[in-house]
Amino acid sequence: MKILHTSDWHIGKKLKGIDRISEFQEVLNEITEIAINEKVDCIIIAGDIFDSYSPSTEAEKLFYKTMTEINRHNIDIVLFPGNHDSPKKIEAMSIPLNEFGIHVVHETNFDELENNIITIEKNNETLQIAVVPWLNENTLAKINPSKAIEQSRQETGQMYGALLEELFTELVNKLDSNAIRILTSHVLINEAIVRDADQENDISERRLSLDKVTYGVKSSQLPKQINYTALGHIHKPQEIMHDTPVHYAGSILQFSFAEAEQQKVVYIADCHAGEKTTVKTVNLTKGKMLKELIGTYDDVLEQASNYKSEYLKITLTDEMPPKNYRTMLEAQIPNVIDIRIRNQNIQRVIEQDVRKQLSELELYKNWLHDTRSDTKLEKKKLAIFKQLFEEVKSNETN
Repeated sequence: MKILHTSDWHIGKKLKGIDRISEFQEVLNEITEIAINEKVDCIIIAGDIFDSYSPSTEAEKLFYKTMTEINRHNIDIVLFPGNHDSPKKIEAMSIPLNEFGIHVVHETNFDELENNIITIEKNNETLQIAVVPWLNENTLAKINPSKAIEQSRQETGQMYGALLEELFTELVNKLDSNAIRILTSHVLINEAIVRDADQENDISERRLSLDKVTYGVKSSQLPKQINYTALGHIHKPQEIMHDTPVHYAGSILQFSFAEAEQQKVVYIADCHAGEKTTVKTVNLTKGKMLKELIGTYDDVLEQASNYKSEYLKITLTDEMPPKNYRTMLEAQIPNVIDIRIRNQNIQRVIEQDVRKQLSELELYKNWLHDTRSDTKLEKKKLAIFKQLFEEVKSNETN
């Protein structure tokens, strides 16, 4: 069977207040056409269908229109919520969707895991898909509240990964060994490449970090007795190194300037029971591109002439930019939507702010580097500093 893997549609998401619903329609039409032309049997949408718990009417209309068009071509669809979706909303939607043969899993019921397995019969083959929707960091407390209270943050982070590993294993073990076996989830794999989106204050890709503890799963914790693992959550399309094919499909549009250099894609996995899966990448071409221009005022004016159709972000490096630079740039570059200054003075302030977030040991290590201390003695100096600091800290608390 051929499976089209996509994720992170975020239908309705705006960019600096700009409504992009027409771009969403274009790219979802493109995905539908790819599915038809590739003659796929099934589409997996690995979470974050909408951008909020309460999507707009336009977003819902576009979603149902897309589902109806795909379903017209006898293509099965499997979908489930990500961290941006409301599980209750997805559950309510499942009632009409199930009538059209669209498979929806809105939650993980640890007592009835059979509900998280979708079985599809086509072309004299059986496809079974183990579905794990987004599980947030509070899952542990709900499952075992007394134990969760006793754990440190670090231990809880490790337990989160262990819980998902156990869940993945248990689900995969329930799959028919003679079937095509797929695992799909909206989850963070620790080894995934995540580009910080701090420019946009965009938390679409939550790296679930609390007190410097990452709530995710190591790639080694993913099951191996599987044909393909279809992931959602990370917006950069990528393969995760593993014994069997594991991919993040990524988002369908460039949603922030942190994604400006990313080629958006869908994956086509050609799977057969007992055989090696082949994976094909198909580039998406619809929707406007994002581009950041960096340089002096005069530099960016010259650069902008090459980017007439993109959404532009401009970062000026002038120490003394022209008066009214913002108004002047907006008048000359109509497609600019974000203007910032990042000169040496501002960079120094940023670096000072970063230093405030470092631990005492990290600050001391940076000081050693800044003062060109003997690198041969660095480990010894750090060990002595750590011992002395802990002694002082202990005396203060006693």
